[in-house]
Amino acid sequence: MVCFVAGTVISLLVDSILFTLTDGLINVPAGLATDAIAISLLLAVPQVRQPFRSWVAARWRVLRFRPARLRALWRRITGGKLNQQGGDIAFPLFFAGSIRN
Repeated sequence: MVCFVAGTVISLLVDSILFTLTDGLINVPAGLATDAIAISLLLAVPQVRQPFRSWVAARWRVLRFRPARLRALWRRITGGKLNQQGGDIAFPLFFAGSIRN
């Protein structure tokens, strides 16, 4: 899916640049050159995807809450009160699926 979307973006970008540079006229050598550039960019997508994904994941880990931290924060907010089943009072349902501690 990533390669399909990247290929679409690359194709549109390269064709738009070619159209702008040639003023809408057909230029076969320039078209072949832009096709070669588009193919090389498309072949580079899988090579760049994993390092980019690792870079984004490293930044995301810094930003997101850990489940244990989130539960501790919720207990601090509610004063550590528990309901009859032993769970936190009114613990938000969208947090409940990801909390295991």
